[in-house]
Amino acid sequence: MTTLVTGASGFLGRLLVRRLLEEGHAVRVLERRPTDAWDGLAVDRAHGDVTDRASLDAACAGVERVFNLAGVVDHREVARDRLMAVNVGGVEHVLAAAAAAGAGRVVHVSSIASIGFADDPATVLDEESPYPDAARRYPYALSKRLGHEAALAAAAAGQDVVVACPGFVIGAGDVNAVSTHGVAQYLRGALRTLQPGGLSYVDARDVADGLVALATTGASGRAFILGTPDGNLDHPAFF
Repeated sequence: MTTLVTGASGFLGRLLVRRLLEEGHAVRVLERRPTDAWDGLAVDRAHGDVTDRASLDAACAGVERVFNLAGVVDHREVARDRLMAVNVGGVEHVLAAAAAAGAGRVVHVSSIASIGFADDPATVLDEESPYPDAARRYPYALSKRLGHEAALAAAAAGQDVVVACPGFVIGAGDVNAVSTHGVAQYLRGALRTLQPGGLSYVDARDVADGLVALATTGASGRAFILGTPDGNLDHPAFF
């Protein structure tokens, strides 16, 4: 079974590719630019970008399963267009290319941000909770939610699609220093002011395991939060 992984050179992608190889899967990675991440690994490399449908059509040829990890993490308003192009348009392109190629299951990696947030720490949200209108004013959260909805819409139309919603991913190997930037800043002494609230944290290795599990056991047309069953950890406790 050949598996395509988009966003393969990122934090989660590198862990997932290695996990799949350990299980004996043939892996094809979609990469926008050459990287040494795959040196010594038996992966098939396809040049492309999720915003380029033609490159996705080529990458999906002969593929039986797709993990879509490609995404932009940026919380600035100035990044809104790029967020929408990749986190929404890119998802639509991946889904369409996979369907056209006759690929099987698509595991789309969304985010806990696509579930939303609650103002009251005692309020527990789950995969079926209505998305709060207040969350839509944040460009990153909105882009992930719209991509999430596009994936579920494709499933409703008959495509085999599962949506994964990892919590805030931490752990070793954050090559782009995105998720763990705040941790590094705190350890360097550059971050000493904490805001009220909390987040659902999850180890990157556990997310990789969860994605592999969803590829075989997750019910199509459903979203699954990947995080600790204990729920959110408040910021002071985390730091």
